[in-house]
Amino acid sequence: MLISSSAFGQFKYETLSTAQGLSQGYIWDIIQCRDGFLWMTTKAGLNRYDGYFFKVYSHDAFF
Repeated sequence: MLISSSAFGQFKYETLSTAQGLSQGYIWDIIQCRDGFLWMTTKAGLNRYDGYFFKVYSHDAFF
């Protein structure tokens, strides 16, 4: 996954993967909420990215 931002017409790209905390490498959908978080759905759960870290929300069938 690539994240880009523009500053003065130049783009900066950041590659995000399981090495940075993404729960799984295949992403089904991505949305950005009004708070700025990126939310990604994967087979392994819902991932929230705040620009620094991932928080993974997954289903626990035994909870």
